[in-house]
Amino acid sequence: MTEARERVLVVGAGGLGLLVASRLAADPEIDVAMVVREGTPEVVLTVAGDQSRPRVQLVSDPAEVGQVDWMIVATKAYDVQGLEEWFSAPGCAGAVIAVACSGVEALANVVSVAGERRTIVPLVVTSVSERTAPGE
Repeated sequence: MTEARERVLVVGAGGLGLLVASRLAADPEIDVAMVVREGTPEVVLTVAGDQSRPRVQLVSDPAEVGQVDWMIVATKAYDVQGLEEWFSAPGCAGAVIAVACSGVEALANVVSVAGERRTIVPLVVTSVSERTAPGE
């Protein structure tokens, strides 16, 4: 019997979000989608001068997202207020929300927008990364 693949939605296409999405996408057992601005043609990760194009589905509309098991929120803490439509999207309704936002108030912000009845966990990320252009 084949186990179902994990499906992950990464919200936040900055340096941290791109890094997390690309690392997850390297695992063939995980399907990764990433929220990007409309018109972003691809995502490119550059590490030590080497470029890669992670295997991720790019989405800009909550209606485009299929059922996901996890949502990883990798935005700035103050940007969480604009994510309500993603938290309430049908494909994200049962997802565990992992908060990888910068800012001490990030977890509380996600709880206030996503709702107290959701499973929400904080993540600790130690990484130096930066976005150099849209999708990079």
